[in-house]
Amino acid sequence: MKCGPLPFITKAEEERLAIWLIERAKRGFGLTVAEFLDCVKKFLDKDNRETPFKENRPGRKWFRSFMKRNPQVRLRNARPLDKKRAKISAEDVDQWFIEYEKFILENGLHNKPAQIWNCDESGFDLQGKAGKVLGPSAPKAQPYRVVTGTKEHITVLPCFNAAGQFIPPFILFSGKRTPVGYNPLEGAVPGSAFAVTEKGYMDAPTFYLWLANHFIPHLPPARPVVLLVDSAEAHIDFHTFELAKKNNIYIFALLKNTTHLLQQAHVGLFGEEVYSAEP
Repeated sequence: MKCGPLPFITKAEEERLAIWLIERAKRGFGLTVAEFLDCVKKFLDKDNRETPFKENRPGRKWFRSFMKRNPQVRLRNARPLDKKRAKISAEDVDQWFIEYEKFILENGLHNKPAQIWNCDESGFDLQGKAGKVLGPSAPKAQPYRVVTGTKEHITVLPCFNAAGQFIPPFILFSGKRTPVGYNPLEGAVPGSAFAVTEKGYMDAPTFYLWLANHFIPHLPPARPVVLLVDSAEAHIDFHTFELAKKNNIYIFALLKNTTHLLQQAHVGLFGEEVYSAEP
């Protein structure tokens, strides 16, 4: 009896990927076919697996076979959301709360605020604002003001729960290597941690680092835990999702394009935007 070539992804791994897709979709992180194939490529790259796929990225043929082997996964029509915040409807927000409440009740967290956590990235440009200067009254004659030439950017990731507890902030600096000769956390909140990315923005490997080395070690022992995040799908890859699941942490996405309404850090902690009902 002739045996065929070994699969590039085992049956058990495919089942894990299928469960991951379903759980992501239920928590607001549904993937398109292209996004899923990109994630599979990263999965293969991580283990340095050799495949016949171009640049290790499976194509549509493999995807169709994957769907046949995993009928529990289906392509579904997503509810479209306009990119402009103003176009978010009350129905969209109500539906998100219905789904979120159902999730909280299913996991027995409706009366456990200390186990409901929220994290939010907030960026700070170090260039500073130009401010206001005196100039001509003509509306189109806007004057200039020289500011520092730096384009440096830092990102702060605070994290707190519904009971008012918080963990020390995580700070991202821009650069290609860890600073030498000085402590970038001097004067920071005790227990703060930092990482360096090229532009000072969060990415998938750094989010995994934050989850593994900062969030989980600072968590109280009570489980399960819900972690609300701001629909940053690019940060939540397969390995991050699996790490969270292993530690009984459920990552749940806020509704897209509604940070000005639903992100507690924006409307509370940082007070960036405040909205009230019209009289």
